[in-house]
Amino acid sequence: MSYVSEMRTLVGHRMLLLAGANVIILDDKQRILLQQRLDGSWGLPGGLMEPGESLEQTAVREVKEETNIDIDELHFLKVFSGKEFTLRLTITMKSMLSPPFTGQKMAW
Repeated sequence: MSYVSEMRTLVGHRMLLLAGANVIILDDKQRILLQQRLDGSWGLPGGLMEPGESLEQTAVREVKEETNIDIDELHFLKVFSGKEFTLRLTITMKSMLSPPFTGQKMAW
């Protein structure tokens, strides 16, 4: 069971404050890699921090899980926080059980 799922069983649907990382991956033409989400939208690779991880470790792990790309260098861009960056995260059992990057569309 993931950390978020475990917390959900304890607090129900009350707001959780969760840290995460997204990564901008550029190709040699300076295009940004996007991946299609389960809801059809497109976004950057990334995800939520697990207990004991740094944000850097989270970024590297999530990129590997979602794209099978090994990241060997990160450059900090910005912290995004505040009301305008509060979002509702929906985690389904299907998304938790799906193997990483299987059948997920990616585009530059």
